[in-house]
Amino acid sequence: MCATNARSEIEKYAENFASELLMPTAELKKQAQKYAKDGYVDLDGVLLIADYFGASFLSCLYKIAYRLHMIQGDTDAETLQKLARKYKTAVKRKEQGKYDTVLYEQLFDAIGDNFKLKPTEYACQKFKTEYVFHDSRLEGIDIDMEMAAAIVMDLRFHKQDSPYCREENQNIVEVAGLTFAYDYAFREAESEICIYDAKHLNEQLFSTAPCSEYGGRYRESNTLVLGAKFETIDYRKIPEEMYFLDKEIKTLMDEYEELPLSKYVERVIQIHHRMTVIHAFRDGNGRTTRAFANMLLLKRNVSPVFFRDKEKDEYKEALKVADLSGQYDMLYERFFKSILSSFGALSDFRM
Repeated sequence: MCATNARSEIEKYAENFASELLMPTAELKKQAQKYAKDGYVDLDGVLLIADYFGASFLSCLYKIAYRLHMIQGDTDAETLQKLARKYKTAVKRKEQGKYDTVLYEQLFDAIGDNFKLKPTEYACQKFKTEYVFHDSRLEGIDIDMEMAAAIVMDLRFHKQDSPYCREENQNIVEVAGLTFAYDYAFREAESEICIYDAKHLNEQLFSTAPCSEYGGRYRESNTLVLGAKFETIDYRKIPEEMYFLDKEIKTLMDEYEELPLSKYVERVIQIHHRMTVIHAFRDGNGRTTRAFANMLLLKRNVSPVFFRDKEKDEYKEALKVADLSGQYDMLYERFFKSILSSFGALSDFRM
């Protein structure tokens, strides 16, 4: 036997050993019989079995086809690969309410301190440009990236004297206010964060608006949030609810250095969702609650997030799922992915 063949046999043995270890044939057969119809397992059944073993969909499909002969039709490798691609396992898992939250938790905890982003002036500037553009569009404000960059840059140099602060167009005024809100978030994130920072963020958001005195004030009537699947808190209970939420925030501030990174991020997301339900302010609640969540992320040197056009529907849907079921996995996953994306965009500006 030549060396190449010997190596090939060893590799095959190792692969078969690992495969049997991950998916023992006897247990695989038991699971396959559970989902079989007329002696065959369909692709939905394969996905359930793959998740049961924690194995890849394709490897599970191969084993059921070749070891158990329980896949109907042509089962050559190329055909099975085409079936797997067409099936779109990621989409199917979402439809079944299954998410990769655990994988993201493990990733965040594994990289830990190596994942920190210490915002430099360049990183802050880049983030504000990206955020102002994407978050404004999330709120239905028609603005392009060039305009967002121009507003952020002009405000950087001229602050309240910027012509954008005197702009009659309400959309531009609110974009300018969003920039000031993030100046506050970046500046104050190192301090002890409390619920009153949300009021200050809302004040900054409307600091350039004609009726700026209403910024930071709690609403004085009940409201219905368009597209939401929940009723906002009765306005008379807002101070009480914000008080209890502040206690949660203070507990998080006491524990933030000891918590695993993934658990810290998840606590921030829970607070963010709760703030959306309280819906404390007269206007700008979405932008304020996202800015507050980012402020909490910055406290732990986690990259702040923004949701691109293609991501905003998933973000809104994830909030609805949390509203209706109290299940946060979809919202966790959306934030985890956006944090990674933001970190990739901003990490080039760390030096």
